[in-house]
Amino acid sequence: MDPAAASIPYRTFGISTKMGPRLEWSDVMKPVFLSYRHNDSADITARIFDHLSRRFGASNIFRDVDSIPLGADFREALKNAVQSCGAMVAVIGNTWLDSKDAGGNRRLDDINDWVRIELEAALEHDIPVIPALVGDTTLPDATKLPERLTAITFRQLTHVRPDPDFSTDIERLTRALESYVGTSPLESPLQKSFRFKIELEPVSQGRRLDLGKPHGIVYAGGCKFRMTLANTGMGPLIVSSMKLTSRWEPIEALTLERMKILYKGILLPHQLFIHLTKQGFQGWWLLSYGERLSDVSRPFDQSAVDLFHSEGQPRLMFRINAGESEVIDGTLQPQDEGLYDVQFSALATNAQSEKSAKTMKPTRIAKVSFR
Repeated sequence: MDPAAASIPYRTFGISTKMGPRLEWSDVMKPVFLSYRHNDSADITARIFDHLSRRFGASNIFRDVDSIPLGADFREALKNAVQSCGAMVAVIGNTWLDSKDAGGNRRLDDINDWVRIELEAALEHDIPVIPALVGDTTLPDATKLPERLTAITFRQLTHVRPDPDFSTDIERLTRALESYVGTSPLESPLQKSFRFKIELEPVSQGRRLDLGKPHGIVYAGGCKFRMTLANTGMGPLIVSSMKLTSRWEPIEALTLERMKILYKGILLPHQLFIHLTKQGFQGWWLLSYGERLSDVSRPFDQSAVDLFHSEGQPRLMFRINAGESEVIDGTLQPQDEGLYDVQFSALATNAQSEKSAKTMKPTRIAKVSFR
């Protein structure tokens, strides 16, 4: 690749991935109900929630008691929420069936169990229920379920496996839900066509940890990410901006046992490396064609920046044709001890200069030491 190519103001990148069949969008949106157990599948349900929120809107996804107003009778609130939804996703992990309460009793045998109330209401009102089996979980045997829940064993199921299969599985689930609930009427045709997705996994010698409140899920030691900018519409899109923000706060240093995992990098069309600091971040782009990286990087820093407009260089833009996508790989690596909230957002335009922003839920990165 000619090193000067990295400085060309506008460029159509030649490495794209063809998408599947075009999506058909309806004008009516009904809510999606996510049913799950906190101690069984909270992490994977959070990922499912994030993906469904980007497709349908967070306000159209009902997720357990966190969505119930304070002081409300949760039994009636759950039943009412289920009756108003267009479909339910029942997330089932390995401990879903035999989960027990503080007294050692199986939760499903309690008529006031949240999950039981949700499923009974959906089955009673003939709401479509999609069992989403986590990892290698199998559908529970009907003989092990309360009588009013046995009908779930006859519902067509889907699997939600960990990476690298998660993207395929969540897309299959999303398309199935669209046939039941439609999509948000607030989205313009351009918003419906621009899809911005980020998948994360720990870096070598790092871990994904749940620290509980108030920090939640963090990537201790940093994370790798794969960002996909996809065009599911009928015409070309110009991705004209991609912004990154970072906020640092102190946190007690985490100490982990050293993991013996080696990461072998894969050369991809675009690579992005980010080093997080208390003051913000520093990083650079590497652009490539085929198997050859550019010799010219695009540096950036600060705590908030448009990555497509580096200081002293012309603005970078991607043209994505209908049915195609662009992939960006990179890493987020903390330099100072503490916790980092990181967020990406992207902006696309079409020939009519309409705009569509897709924003990722903040990712938390923590500095980690090893012993």
